[in-house]
Amino acid sequence: MSTYVPIQTITLGSNSATVDFTGIPQTFTDFVLVGNFTTNQSAPFRLLVGNNTIDTAANYSMTQMAGTGSVTESTRSSNANFIASGYINAAGRSIWQMHFMNYANTTTNKTVLIRYSTDVSASQSANARVGLWRSTSAINCIRLETNASPQVFESGSTFTLYGIGSGSPKAFGGDRVVTDGTYWYHVFTSSGRFEPVTNLSCDVLAIGGGGGSGNGTNVGGGGGAGGLLYATSKSFAGNTNFVVTVGAGGGPDASGVSTTIDNITAFGGGRGGDEATVGGSGGSGGGSTWASSFNTPGTSTQTNNGGGTGYGNAGGSNTVGAGSNHYPSGGGGGAGAVGGNGTAALQGGNGGAGLGGNTLAALNAFGAATSTGVLSGGNYYYAGGGGGGSWLGSSTWSSGGVGGGGRGGANIAGGDNPADGVANTGGGGGGNGAAAVSGRSGGSGIVIVRYAV
Repeated sequence: MSTYVPIQTITLGSNSATVDFTGIPQTFTDFVLVGNFTTNQSAPFRLLVGNNTIDTAANYSMTQMAGTGSVTESTRSSNANFIASGYINAAGRSIWQMHFMNYANTTTNKTVLIRYSTDVSASQSANARVGLWRSTSAINCIRLETNASPQVFESGSTFTLYGIGSGSPKAFGGDRVVTDGTYWYHVFTSSGRFEPVTNLSCDVLAIGGGGGSGNGTNVGGGGGAGGLLYATSKSFAGNTNFVVTVGAGGGPDASGVSTTIDNITAFGGGRGGDEATVGGSGGSGGGSTWASSFNTPGTSTQTNNGGGTGYGNAGGSNTVGAGSNHYPSGGGGGAGAVGGNGTAALQGGNGGAGLGGNTLAALNAFGAATSTGVLSGGNYYYAGGGGGGSWLGSSTWSSGGVGGGGRGGANIAGGDNPADGVANTGGGGGGNGAAAVSGRSGGSGIVIVRYAV
């Protein structure tokens, strides 16, 4: 499967006589450079390449064919100090593509195919050129340069480098597909399909939707985080469509929705309790309400399944008891820790911490490569529980669990302000602390599939 993978884009903020790409990754078979630019005067431009340093010696050759529809021409140059790459007419915009083939090998000379057209109505032409760099070194830097001063590429011109070939993804699917040079990551922030084109052994991170908080008359318990399931060396057959369902976060008084891929299931988080309902069970359990007759937190029902390990914890409870002037509810459980208990000192219970790279090291690679999760203290976390609400609390709100949990509200001067769980972390929603303020929703889940490049 050959898919264009963006490596780098350079957009000129000012006029420049040169454009340099350095440190080109060596993980692809080919790469393509696409340019869309204007210049201040009509003249040719040049391509030079190199390994760590640009080669300016007479090691280049070029053959050209061109036509306007009525006139054709061909030219050739040998033993040149550059590859003549096209003619830029200052009356219009030039669009071209350079395809560098087998650029990373160290046994053959390097070839580039250049195609471009010049936007000049009177003499618009289509051109094809083949350039040769007589070197067996791998190419890891390239330079485009104008012919001579005062010619320049003008501000706003854009140049984009793409990698293609054997280093490309081996599957379709995902809202984003990225690589860290070692793995490809397919990131599903919404439901879809994972479609390998060959048999793959993958690592899978799946997180259910976070539970919504309780929506009590005064105080709601924090929502439990979605369950987190991590599987290694999971087999996916080639040319097969695997349905991916990313669970939504639950609204106030509602549990989150489970996330699935193949036979892997990460359960939705349990809803927080209120004056008439105990904390709900789920991937992680919801926190309890303050009411003594319903002061029971939800438990974790997350299981190991689909060849993976499941993570989840129970919610917290109210340890002060009904009749106190705080009425603190419990925090929702997180994938890494139980929800905090509501106490007179801490107000509503803090949400349980999510699971982080300090406990499951692979999460740091997933987070860093895909820009997902929550980075805290050098580690990436997912699936934090929501904080519990508190009525007539102090000026301190309960905190959501690290990894996307929403903070719990408090009926204080300055506002209640509970928070939703963070989207695509499975974080639980924060509980309300006053009747005039609604409880909060859990964050949606996520699926990330990775395999070796």
